[in-house]
Amino acid sequence: MGAALVAIARVALQVGPPDGTAALSVMEPHRRLRSLWASDHGAAELDAAQFRQRCGPAVEVIKNGGWTAGSLPNLADPSGCPALTTVAERLRVCSVLSISLAVFAPALLLLPGWGERSTPGALSLYSTHPGAFTDSVVDSVLTATGHAALSLTAKARIEAAEQTARDLAGQLRAGLESRAVIGRAQGILMERHKITQEEAFDLLRTLSMNTNRKLRDLADEIVSTIDRRGAASARAIPGVCEEPESATPLRSATPGTIDA
Repeated sequence: MGAALVAIARVALQVGPPDGTAALSVMEPHRRLRSLWASDHGAAELDAAQFRQRCGPAVEVIKNGGWTAGSLPNLADPSGCPALTTVAERLRVCSVLSISLAVFAPALLLLPGWGERSTPGALSLYSTHPGAFTDSVVDSVLTATGHAALSLTAKARIEAAEQTARDLAGQLRAGLESRAVIGRAQGILMERHKITQEEAFDLLRTLSMNTNRKLRDLADEIVSTIDRRGAASARAIPGVCEEPESATPLRSATPGTIDA
């Protein structure tokens, strides 16, 4: 969530006043206000001043939603938010645009970590120029950030779809590999016990249940044992590769071969 909001804030800086700075703030549980990101120390100070006295445009849009723009002397009247006025005068900041994060919620609801409800917060832009946030500038900022939020959502959905496709492909590969291993194990049992394919599968399934092991793991052990040690050592797997009593003893001149 934080990365998406920072990306939106950077877009707002690009279309806002040339001298603009930006800060992101959120309201955490128990109504605790916290700075999430700031483009510079001054923007962080301006947000922090509002948090201390719980006043100012950023706090107002967090509470009420929407956005507000104008001159700091008007929006931060000394009687209402003296801490913000003090910091703004020291930094020579004259204009502010604060946008509730709820404005972006409809576009961001599908992003991982956003949840069903948006996190209360504000994106604030500051400028040292009086009247910097005209109607046209505000429209540009709102339009650009709205498009950015939609683009982020689209990108996240594409990435999620690609990940799902990769997961399904992996599951398919694993399924095919399991089928191949089980098929080889059936072939070994059919050859050793002179049984049908269905009987070989039933034997594998019964042994799997009796030993509380996955069918794939059991089949893999049978195949690996035959491949690694030769047919004679297959007797190490109880109940699977024992010779029938009437069977002719194994004869092998070359390790790894089966001579019935």
